[in-house]
Amino acid sequence: MQIQLKYNMKDFKSILFAFTLVGFLLPGCSDTKSAKVVPPAPVVPLVGGDADEHGCKASAGYQWCTLQKECIRSFELPLQLLNADKTSGAGVAFSADKKQAEVFSAMGTVVLTAKTATLFTGNSGGTNWYLEQTGGKWMFGKKGEAKPSYTEK
Repeated sequence: MQIQLKYNMKDFKSILFAFTLVGFLLPGCSDTKSAKVVPPAPVVPLVGGDADEHGCKASAGYQWCTLQKECIRSFELPLQLLNADKTSGAGVAFSADKKQAEVFSAMGTVVLTAKTATLFTGNSGGTNWYLEQTGGKWMFGKKGEAKPSYTEK
């Protein structure tokens, strides 16, 4: 006696699909020792996602102003200075009583004390600095140098 099996095309496609699916899924069940380890993507800090000891977010342009006791953006201060070749700026903040000035420049931050209403001086890192208003314009630089490092815009 002979058994004859008849399959139609629909059954054949179903069986072929099942074997194909099993063929794709079985490699995922392999030994984990041979699996590739993909390192995590590097974490990129968001702008404003950092803060210094005062809560100022440097990545958003903020830094601590000692005289105003708050986070400021030096490029937003009312008094702006430029270096001689106009490639670098500096911002100046004054204390409420106008007895001190804080200069934020590429050379660092310097707090100066008023000698007169138009002359502020101070020492930072062994360098003597001045901020002086002459001819209606403010100038900032190292004492003893012929030209100021920065001049009011």
